[in-house]
Amino acid sequence: MFGQRFLLFIVAQALFAGIAIFLAHSPYLNMSVSPTGSKPWADGPMKLVTTPQYETKKDADKADFIGYSQTWFKFVKSHHDDEEENLFPKVQELLGNEPVWDETHHEHESFLAPLAEFNTYLSNLASPTDLDSAQVIKLLDSFKEPFENHFHSEISTIAALSNHPKAPKENTPEGAAAGLTFKTWGKKTVTKAGVLDVVPFFLLNLDRTAEEGMWANWPPMPAPISWGLTNIAGSWYGKYWKFSSCDSQGKPQELYALRDLKQ
Repeated sequence: MFGQRFLLFIVAQALFAGIAIFLAHSPYLNMSVSPTGSKPWADGPMKLVTTPQYETKKDADKADFIGYSQTWFKFVKSHHDDEEENLFPKVQELLGNEPVWDETHHEHESFLAPLAEFNTYLSNLASPTDLDSAQVIKLLDSFKEPFENHFHSEISTIAALSNHPKAPKENTPEGAAAGLTFKTWGKKTVTKAGVLDVVPFFLLNLDRTAEEGMWANWPPMPAPISWGLTNIAGSWYGKYWKFSSCDSQGKPQELYALRDLKQ
């Protein structure tokens, strides 16, 4: 009996000693201070070794980037085709078949061929790891200026339609019908391009803080539907959206490709 009590006493003393040592010296209790860019850390003066696992992870991102890029192409191409086949003819008919879209047609032609070449390059890659960033930049640069010019120009062209002599007047049945034409087309042109890919792409690149939050509730739809399209439908190609410019709340986020870039 005495032997058991003595043994328990020894165990208790050892336990208390262990706790005392833990409280006095354990790394768990050390205060952590994050390193700053101005002070040296353990990655110098000799550079740390980059593991193959980390380097190959970069190649894994290439497949997602290709998918993201081709979703963007699909969106632009579908939007263009829908304009040419549906929206433009309806507007021309409304305005007496006047050539109000001539300049827009020329703008489309200025970037469609190199845009298609970009998609062809992505589609013909034997493996995602063959993606060459220099070639991607070269292809995008080939239509950057006409593409940017078109989007600014087209907004001005559409806005100018309100001053056209044959345009329906505001607050009239004809004006309401014309407005509904644009509204209905705008809603369908995104969803028809792809609910599981293009719609999430659209919503995850929609900056709801832009222009002092003027577009925070645009496009007009019930919040649960917007949430579902972004987060539920968007989960189908979820890995693509790390490259998007905004988060699921519509707030700008740091670009994925630049997150590890040292300034």
